[in-house]
Amino acid sequence: MTKGNLIFFKGERNTGKSRLAMNTVKHFLNEDPEKNRAIYVSASHKTGDELLSLLPEELKGSALAIGIQTREAISDAEYLLAPRLAL
Repeated sequence: MTKGNLIFFKGERNTGKSRLAMNTVKHFLNEDPEKNRAIYVSASHKTGDELLSLLPEELKGSALAIGIQTREAISDAEYLLAPRLAL
């Protein structure tokens, strides 16, 4: 990942998307803790809290987790716009 990258995971429920995203963020922040920053946007507040709890204390200041409460099903456009809306 480089500055300004957006990684988008979309798929069926319970397929490991959140876990993959969390691991990606953790590894990215570990690469250069002084420079790298991550913003994690999820359709659930729970996964954002989980991400922050998995990060070591020294990396928690480099990550921001935003949960967007949604109804059951959202459109493809809403998935694509959610990170920009959160910011």
